[in-house]
Amino acid sequence: MGPKRTGKTSIIKIVSNELKGIYIDASGIKSLKELDKALINSLQAKIQINLKVIKIEIDKKSVKGLQDLLNKLGETIIFIDEIQNIILTWFISLLSNAYNN
Repeated sequence: MGPKRTGKTSIIKIVSNELKGIYIDASGIKSLKELDKALINSLQAKIQINLKVIKIEIDKKSVKGLQDLLNKLGETIIFIDEIQNIILTWFISLLSNAYNN
């Protein structure tokens, strides 16, 4: 949160890239289905999780929904810009559920 046009998005994109996280621009997203689609699309076909020596690839077709995707991402950081547009009870509940699993 902060004043418009002060570089918040630029910083988020740089940090996301450095930490190999996932960046999502949530402006215009109004529902869980739209967030689900945006998250899956941002993965561009494959998620690669590097576990030291072992590399696991998960094809996006095997992801059935947002909660399934969040579980498969493990400790990947997801950066959601313009989140104020989608902060609803269902979103907070979803994040809580993913964190607890």
